[in-house]
Amino acid sequence: MSIFIFVLILLHLDLQVAAPINVNLDNGTDSSSCLDGSVPCKTLSFVLERVQTKSSILVHLSEGNHTLSLKAAINYKTSFSLMGLQTNATIVQCTRGSGFSFKHSNDIHFSNLTVNGCGMYHNSTSSPGGKFLLFQAAMYILFCSNVYFDGVIVSNSTGVGVVFYSTVGTNIIKHSSFTYNAPSGTDYGGGGISVEFVYCIPGDMQCTNISGSAIPLNYTDGSVTDASYKFSDCRFTHNIGNVTSNLFISPSANDNIALGRGGGLSVVFKGNVTNIPVHINDCLFNNNTAVWGGGLLIEFQDRSTNNAIVVNNSVFHYNRCPFESCTYKGTGGGGTRVLFAGIGHNIHNNSVLFTKSTFSYNRAYFGGGSSFLTFRESPNYQMNSIHFDNCAWHRNVARLGSAVDLSIWHLESSDSGLVIMRPVFTTCTFEFNSVYYTNYTSTPAGMGTLYTDSVPIQFQNETRFFSNLGSAVTSLDAAVEFQSDSVSHFINNSAQAGGGMTLFNKAFLMLNTNTSINFSHNRAFLNGGGLYWENIGDHQLISSRNCFIRYFDSNIDPTQWQIKILFYGNHANLSGHAIYATTILGCLWGDQSHGELVDPQTGYYEVFCWSQEAWDYGPNTTCNDAGVIATSPAYFANSEGHPQCKDSYSINVIPGKESALPLMMLDDRLKHVPSKSLVFSLHRNSTYGAETKYITNRNVSYYGNPYEDNQAELFLKTIHPRVISTKIDLTFEKCPPGFVIRGNVCQGGDFPYIRHHTNFTASVEFGYWIGPTSESPNNLKVGQCFYCPQNNKLNRSSFVTLPESSDDLNEFFCGDLNREGVTCAHCKANYSVAVNSNQLKCIPCSSDSIFYSWAFYLLAEYLPLTIMLIIVIVFNISVTSGPANAFIFFAQIISTTFGIDANGIIDYPSITPAASVLKQIYVSLYAFWNLSFFSAIEVNEWLFCLGPNVHSLHVMALQFVSAFYPLIVIGLVVLFLHLYHKDYRFIVCIVRPLHRATARCLGWLNFQRSLMDAFATFLILSYVKFAVTSCQLLFPNTLVDDTGHEEIVSWFNGDFKYFSLNYAPYMLTSIFILILCALFPTILLLYSIKPFYMCLERLNWKPLKPGAKTQLFLDSFHQCFKDGSNGEHDRRYYAALYFFFKLALIFTYAIGLSWPLQYVLQQFIITIALLLLGLLQPYKEFWYNVLDLVMFSLLSCINVIILYNYYLESINSPLSNTFYSALVLFIFLPLIYFTVYIAWFLIKAIKKRCSFKNQNLNASDNRDPEDFNFSTFMADVDEENRFEQINYYGSLVPDEYTPIKGQTGDEPSHNTLDVNRNRNTTATSSFSEVQPLVQAENEENLNARMPKNNQFIMSLGYSVSSSCLILLLCFTSGYSEYYEKKDLSILLVHSMFPSHIYPLLSLGAELASRGHTVSCIGSVVEGFDHIPTLAESYGINYKHISYMSKEMYDGFKETGKHDGDKSWVTLMANLTNFILKTLKDAESTILPFKTLNVSEYDYIIVEQAAYPILHYLSNTRKANNTMFLIILAEFTPRFIIPWPYPRLSAPLTPDMSFTDRLLNTALYIPVEYAMIVMISIMTNAIDSDLNVPINFLNEALHQPILYNTVIGFEWPKPVLPIQHYVGPMFPPNASPLDPSLSKWLDNNNKVSSVIVISMGTTAIITKELAESFITLSSKYRLVWSMRESNQHVLSGLHIDKDRIYLTSWLSQFKMLQYPSVKVAILHCGINGVQEALYNQVPVLCVPFGMDQHSIALQITHQKLGFSLKPDEVSEKTLTDAVHLLQGSLYQNNAKRISRLYKAAGGAKTGADLVELYAAYGYEHHLPAFLRYKWSFIQYYNIDVWIVLLSVLAILMYCIRKCCAFCCTKRCSSLKTKSKKE
Repeated sequence: MSIFIFVLILLHLDLQVAAPINVNLDNGTDSSSCLDGSVPCKTLSFVLERVQTKSSILVHLSEGNHTLSLKAAINYKTSFSLMGLQTNATIVQCTRGSGFSFKHSNDIHFSNLTVNGCGMYHNSTSSPGGKFLLFQAAMYILFCSNVYFDGVIVSNSTGVGVVFYSTVGTNIIKHSSFTYNAPSGTDYGGGGISVEFVYCIPGDMQCTNISGSAIPLNYTDGSVTDASYKFSDCRFTHNIGNVTSNLFISPSANDNIALGRGGGLSVVFKGNVTNIPVHINDCLFNNNTAVWGGGLLIEFQDRSTNNAIVVNNSVFHYNRCPFESCTYKGTGGGGTRVLFAGIGHNIHNNSVLFTKSTFSYNRAYFGGGSSFLTFRESPNYQMNSIHFDNCAWHRNVARLGSAVDLSIWHLESSDSGLVIMRPVFTTCTFEFNSVYYTNYTSTPAGMGTLYTDSVPIQFQNETRFFSNLGSAVTSLDAAVEFQSDSVSHFINNSAQAGGGMTLFNKAFLMLNTNTSINFSHNRAFLNGGGLYWENIGDHQLISSRNCFIRYFDSNIDPTQWQIKILFYGNHANLSGHAIYATTILGCLWGDQSHGELVDPQTGYYEVFCWSQEAWDYGPNTTCNDAGVIATSPAYFANSEGHPQCKDSYSINVIPGKESALPLMMLDDRLKHVPSKSLVFSLHRNSTYGAETKYITNRNVSYYGNPYEDNQAELFLKTIHPRVISTKIDLTFEKCPPGFVIRGNVCQGGDFPYIRHHTNFTASVEFGYWIGPTSESPNNLKVGQCFYCPQNNKLNRSSFVTLPESSDDLNEFFCGDLNREGVTCAHCKANYSVAVNSNQLKCIPCSSDSIFYSWAFYLLAEYLPLTIMLIIVIVFNISVTSGPANAFIFFAQIISTTFGIDANGIIDYPSITPAASVLKQIYVSLYAFWNLSFFSAIEVNEWLFCLGPNVHSLHVMALQFVSAFYPLIVIGLVVLFLHLYHKDYRFIVCIVRPLHRATARCLGWLNFQRSLMDAFATFLILSYVKFAVTSCQLLFPNTLVDDTGHEEIVSWFNGDFKYFSLNYAPYMLTSIFILILCALFPTILLLYSIKPFYMCLERLNWKPLKPGAKTQLFLDSFHQCFKDGSNGEHDRRYYAALYFFFKLALIFTYAIGLSWPLQYVLQQFIITIALLLLGLLQPYKEFWYNVLDLVMFSLLSCINVIILYNYYLESINSPLSNTFYSALVLFIFLPLIYFTVYIAWFLIKAIKKRCSFKNQNLNASDNRDPEDFNFSTFMADVDEENRFEQINYYGSLVPDEYTPIKGQTGDEPSHNTLDVNRNRNTTATSSFSEVQPLVQAENEENLNARMPKNNQFIMSLGYSVSSSCLILLLCFTSGYSEYYEKKDLSILLVHSMFPSHIYPLLSLGAELASRGHTVSCIGSVVEGFDHIPTLAESYGINYKHISYMSKEMYDGFKETGKHDGDKSWVTLMANLTNFILKTLKDAESTILPFKTLNVSEYDYIIVEQAAYPILHYLSNTRKANNTMFLIILAEFTPRFIIPWPYPRLSAPLTPDMSFTDRLLNTALYIPVEYAMIVMISIMTNAIDSDLNVPINFLNEALHQPILYNTVIGFEWPKPVLPIQHYVGPMFPPNASPLDPSLSKWLDNNNKVSSVIVISMGTTAIITKELAESFITLSSKYRLVWSMRESNQHVLSGLHIDKDRIYLTSWLSQFKMLQYPSVKVAILHCGINGVQEALYNQVPVLCVPFGMDQHSIALQITHQKLGFSLKPDEVSEKTLTDAVHLLQGSLYQNNAKRISRLYKAAGGAKTGADLVELYAAYGYEHHLPAFLRYKWSFIQYYNIDVWIVLLSVLAILMYCIRKCCAFCCTKRCSSLKTKSKKE
């Protein structure tokens, strides 16, 4: 075949055939005889060295490697042919410095061979500075003609592969490859092929003025015009041009350095070269690198004319021009570079045509795919041209013009009369190109997929710009023309400004007849979602009809333009969703002849709205809708949006706080303009600020001291493109409450009970006050506030947000209360404290009604008290002991100290509006037993005051008076009667007229009388009032400023300092009364214990010995308690304990503890009381003990419920209706009991009255019976003695017991007490006369004799007290966690994967809802821009966010897809290859963590895909506060022995055969270890500072791990204490269903069951798959979520809208809650699966790739669903699977896993764990092998086993040797013996 080709070549060229020289490595011999062709030669070097004398040379090379060791110079030959006899088997291997050189030769032919490693030095045509540069080349062809390459490979050359210098004739290069050719070191040159028509002879120093046409052509008869080149089916790959120098010298003559340009191929026309055609067909340019033109370079210089280059059906792939983005160094033309260097304007009529070519993945600083540079041209000649026809640019990257960059040479001083050529694009496509050219920060942003600088362009036919990053077209001062009948699409492009198109300065769009342009779904980060135009030239901004959108005929009115412009779905973050322009004034259409402007106010609204047919802004959108069309600021306006021409604006500002400017900017249409950047300067104290600063988003931070100089001026200007200015007068305000001035900035002060927020607001704990005092009006102080919780305007939460100004604090805290002053101490003017208000409310008060107020007060307060006093005395009612004692204790405590609603913090009205009424009822009924009557009824209409100057302390002092009143009255009565009995005349005269009526009344009532009992009763009723009032008056309220300085004031009046003179009377009175309150139970206790009497007897202190009246008084308290008789213990001291219990409870309330601590202490006290009651059983009567136990148990239960409700309120959880109902029941139960008891008591009294008989009176008495009764009454009062012949400490002596006259010894003598009255005897007080107390033998005997009811009461007391104690401990431990919990600062770190981001944000949302500060750092894929907004709505602040290009994410998804059968090893290899190519794109993710201050955060939570960051923070940055969130448990770290559960697609069978286990093991090794090794290597390649080790996953066990799943869905596996399965984490508020979907569901709810179909965002839906899904609609209703990019497959398919609801977005969680949903068909992403199973819906999986197959495997195995591969989906398989999943087995399993999910807790449990570990750490949960970092050998005891096995082996060896020795010895002896025998 080779010979045949050779013969054809010879015939074609009409050459004389010379005998071929054969070179055969095996059979050849280097001798002179081989040169004539008779025998083969041995080496090629021998041949080429000896054939120089021949004019025609033909060499045939045999198969093998032929070494070329010389510089083969072939000069002046008529023909030269070097042919390999076998394709791809003949190699010419050059030694160093060897190669081929051809000069002045014709007909050079190479075929079927490989030239490898050649390179020899030659002179170049570049002589900057007058010296020619040297370069190397494998083949150097100078002044030759007719070169033919066929099947040639030139590779690994040092320098250029092949150089053609002015080679003419027909030159054909086909089926050849030029690969891996590169210069050595810093040498010039390199590349695949260089074609150059030289300006002069290389190396000739005399030819500087010789043009190309003057070169001697004595080597040929032809001329330079006869040359042609044709490249076909060639490969230019991995060639490198010199990249160390990017000098761009003037491209003319010999000055230009052409070396290193064109990595694959360069074609340079210089001199007078004309009519040279170059055709490049079906060629591949791949992975080439050069300074200019990474793949292909084309240049026209000097006087080149009429030359043509056609590039047809070629591919430019992964070529690049290197650049340094940080230093702004770089060149253009990653794929191709075309230059028309027309210096002197002598280049004309040259053409470049690219047709059916593709540019993909090329990179450069500008012109990633193609770069074009031209000069202005003379109009006198036919212009040069460049045309792109049917070309595509795909995923190219550059800073300017990621696909194409067009620019002109700007050196000319004048362009008068010159024109610029117009590149043409016909039916071209630009998609997925990106201007994100670097990951480094502080580098300029890129712009423009197609970027043109002053070069006009033209689009013909159909042009498409899809999904490019950077404006699709960016034009600077260049016209963009759309030819007639052309259609252009700008879809889904995004940029900083102008997502679809960006125009600058004089750039404009030129539209022709029937032009159609579609701007759809483009996005702009700033302005102009569809189209953006910016111009800074003022004159152009005011010229009529000088618009940036023009029609080819300027005389045609815009309403008559025959065009179609569509703006649909475009979006800009600031303004101008469709169009944004500097101004649209130039687009106003005026009079055609004079150019007069129309009225701008109406004309602006007509611009770009001239015709609805021509200008379409989408459905339901018009051009005049807000934000559709916008311009730059044209006016300043006030905040209401009214334009104003005024000198200045005014604003009050807070130092350091961002404040919105008091103005706004309006555009030409008077629409609001979002503030971009404003320049400002600050004028203050007659000096201007030295720096100019910028304002964005209308927010400015100001610095100053409002307490010194609070005035300043701010001058504002817009910076571009139109400049408008104004002035703002600033007034500095005081710092907000909670903040103080430090360094001219308001900063958070160190106040207690204050929380500071990021928006310069603060909140104070509920129940606290902050404000200035009269002594320091500029210094705020914080303290408790008695009145503030009454303010209904305050939010009933743990912390109340403060107003922005400290001047509003008084109104904020006190205004609604009609109060003012420190802690709202006093009432406002004309207001006074209501005397009958427990809350001390301020009401309007005047001096006119003082008399009536006092009268009403006396009637309301003292009349009921007097009536009660009379009833107690007359009816001899005693509450000191017995059935009423426990109730009184309950009533007094529940109405004073218990704080049922924590002073208003617990919001019971949120449960029921009747809560306030119920509280009023029980407080009023119980307060009666604290001697509070009408004052307990808080009805505003009933409140009254005593005078205009009455304050709270006055009212509190009146509480003492009302408490003393009954005691004083009883004392006066006793004194009065005593004096009457002593016959004091004036007393007798007073009483005498009344005594008969009194005696008659008493005789009729037949009740025993005892003033001592009445005194004791009112002492008990007044006791709590005395103690509570005294404690409240003595309670100190501490005011603290931010420096920590404390000032103590009164609790009720903050204006009174604690030890001041005006407060001294209240203090001293309270201290005195409190001492009495403590002294009384102490005396009561002492006089009830034997050691005290023994001490008195021994010391003989007669004054302290109890007399008869003292004993009588003491017995009022002691009588119902066990007194030591009947062999019982003496329990009378228990009466004193009741008072001590009251004091303890009052003390916990009065000392001002926090409510939780108060409740805990109260519970502790009540529990002790219950324990003592059950243990001691102090009452004589059994049921009294039971009654007290019940009352204390009720108090305990009430306290526990209150504590629980307070906890719920503190965490903002709803209160429980059940617990509230129980609380109300427990509170009202004692009232029910006491009501029944009172009724029983009255019935008993009435019965006794009916059986009363008149007693016989002493006839010898000279008084009538009435006088006798009265005298008896007086004697009883004077000589009350219940202890006649009874020693107080001891038992009653039976023989000395004397009943009252008329009574038997067995008849009780008192209504409630058993007493002995005989006033004719005296009491014996000597302790020596005391009858000894009968003592029990021992405690065991006492228990043995104990009655069963006593045993029962003891058991009841033990059980109740134990229960209360357990409740106390539980709530103490549970609540202490909350109470000690601090607000945490938490950082979330996530990767780019959305499925990983959503659970992490859900956890963050839960933490933020608990008051923690949550921040986030991570990567987000472009297209998921809603994620930061979603996080902000959850209260999560993004500290840093890096956007991953959609290109990279799509590439990752494509790499990760597999059909389930593909090897996972292959998958991991593909994934590794992809990531290695995109490492640099990941660098931006690492940068924020290098400067991250880990100490700012209490906890850092990292999801699994971002684990290298976790390792970096915990190891390199030494952060010990990290946590790991794992989304997929199959990627869990394992240090222990691998658990044999399925890995990825490995099988799980019941018997787990050998094959199954082998597959699991085989998959475990590459996935578990190869993956972590791969991640470790790649992560360290991204940034070596990460230093991620090979075993990094095992290191994850050193911090807590949360699994976003549960065991039951995941395979069972060993779990360490720090590994927590918390279940799926869902967002707090799922989006509601679309109203149209809800309506569709409701209208068809009786038709059939519903199936939800969702294939996610990554799956590619085929038409066959869609058809299979549609077939389900015959039996079921389908809700189908399909992204818009997939919906084209539905064209031609029948969609029954009654049976199928199709949507591009679906609130899947809400939809799955719909009761008719029976099955969900999903792609098996983890989030969608969890949503379905959480809502008890089985899943039919159709997995497409990545982790979806392993999830499908789990679902199938757990019988939670079924799985079908995409190619298995058909009508039958779908129908069968759906029918199967509706069976009971799958439905029940779905319900089971749903319960497991809900029980796990999800985000709430995760947040609890974060708080737990933040409070207490997690070291205690670490196993020993982790805590102490055992090595692998230590963990598995490898060394121990080795030693044991070694010892065993040695032992066995010794035993063997011993046995062998013994056997040998025995055998020897036997042999010896046998021989002897």
